[in-house]
Amino acid sequence: MALFRRARKEANAAIRACEATLHSLSTQGSIVDLGPARRMYDHAVDAFRARRFAAAGKAARRSESLAKLLARAHAASTDAIAKLQAERERMASMGAAIAEIDALIVRASTSMKDFVERDGDARFPAYEEAERLAGEGLELARDGVPKFVETLRAISDAEERLRSAQDTNRYISRDLFESSVLKSATVALQEARKALSAGDYGGASEGARRAMAHAQAVERESRRAIEAFERADDIVRNLRSEGAAVAAIEASLERARTALAAADFASARTITEEAGVRIAELRETHRSILLLARSARDAIAQVEDWGFNVREPRILLREAEGLIPAGRYDDAAAALERARTMALGIRETHRTMAARIWDLRMPVTAMRTRDPIRAIEGDGLLAEAESLLDQGLYGDCAHTLDSLSERLAVPGDDSEAGVSDVGDTK
Repeated sequence: MALFRRARKEANAAIRACEATLHSLSTQGSIVDLGPARRMYDHAVDAFRARRFAAAGKAARRSESLAKLLARAHAASTDAIAKLQAERERMASMGAAIAEIDALIVRASTSMKDFVERDGDARFPAYEEAERLAGEGLELARDGVPKFVETLRAISDAEERLRSAQDTNRYISRDLFESSVLKSATVALQEARKALSAGDYGGASEGARRAMAHAQAVERESRRAIEAFERADDIVRNLRSEGAAVAAIEASLERARTALAAADFASARTITEEAGVRIAELRETHRSILLLARSARDAIAQVEDWGFNVREPRILLREAEGLIPAGRYDDAAAALERARTMALGIRETHRTMAARIWDLRMPVTAMRTRDPIRAIEGDGLLAEAESLLDQGLYGDCAHTLDSLSERLAVPGDDSEAGVSDVGDTK
């Protein structure tokens, strides 16, 4: 009898505890389906009334455990779905593909209202399935977000490289650059963006890679062509400022500029390289001419400092310098060498002419008693020779003295050989 009362008391306590748990879970505001637990509770009550206290206590305890299990499962699945929805919003704000995530949210939410057969109960809530589906979505998000970020960065890098290629271009119109030079890269980026939106990270990465490779190739080729052109153009500008004959090279560089404007980088580089060879030759020739001109000017200045008239070598120097802009470097070099030689020979030539005048003055003086008329002519020629000597017109001076020698029947001396190098200025 005591065992009977004890069993009845334990069963009653189990049923009361189960009732308290069911009541507590029902009043917490959650919408957890406690149906399976309540049905188990009903079995416990029925058993108690049938005075099957052991079965009643067991059923009440199972009902309480089942109610707590259902609450935990409901809370876990609800939390998982909430986390997945939050992750979905984050991905949407980033622009990531969320179609698969949305589908899993729908399936998980639907499972919260579905039932599965468990322990013979076909009306058991499918909370665990909902949690599994939400977990699958979270796993997909954890894998997909880094891939999305990495792919998006690759696309952004490719877009930045395209902008850089456009910004560094100074010769091609932006419309031509975009529609022709960078067209394939632009198309690849559009495809990459489309693939990214669809969640095809592999295809998006491949599109970004192709766009980046094309943009880098264009930027590299255009930079080489532009740098070569501008380097050559700068050298030509300097040579022009120095008086070099650069018209032909400038025409070649203008063709290179036209090729650049047409985005024909290969032709631009070829033309520029050909012009570069001519520039190097011209620069060497021009520098040599400049050195010759400086040497001639220094020689003329030195002779002028000695007090001699340098009119003739200066005239020759100006003529030589006028040949340089016309590109007649051989003629200019020969003229500069003559001017230098003439200048260096002026002192000796001056002395020679002065000595001839002195030598011819004595016969003219002696002729005054024999032939005054011829003596007057001789004095005139001597005065003319002295004037020409003072002016530095050594060739004319020599011719005048030769005429005087003939009139005086005095043979010309060998000094005329020295005069012949000076040249005539008439």
